[in-house]
Amino acid sequence: MSGIHLVWNDDTQTCYRVEMAFGWTWTQFKEAFDQAHAIIAEQAHDVNIIMWFKATIPPGKAAESLTYAGGTQPPNLRHTVIINESSTRLLDILVKNEDRKQGWQGPKIVQSLDDALAYLQTLD
Repeated sequence: MSGIHLVWNDDTQTCYRVEMAFGWTWTQFKEAFDQAHAIIAEQAHDVNIIMWFKATIPPGKAAESLTYAGGTQPPNLRHTVIINESSTRLLDILVKNEDRKQGWQGPKIVQSLDDALAYLQTLD
């Protein structure tokens, strides 16, 4: 998938990464999350997911696509962490999301993979 990479973060398959690099679209983002969620759903245990935005996000339906990714999660998807290397624009989209205004806390947003993994360790 162009610009989006799907990979297990660990050998125990308890943390899955969706990495958005350069040259991806929101349609590809939705397709990637359909694939990621199918892979996670195959596991007999809980799985955390890391969404890693490595480059500037493309124009288009960001809020709709992020909501889609959150709304199609399998039951065994436990925690979501977003690594935002792209720009503060992504943070703005999430903060302005109507669900967040109504009390939804949403995913944890961090600046690095080390921060994401450290945060997930505090939850287990």
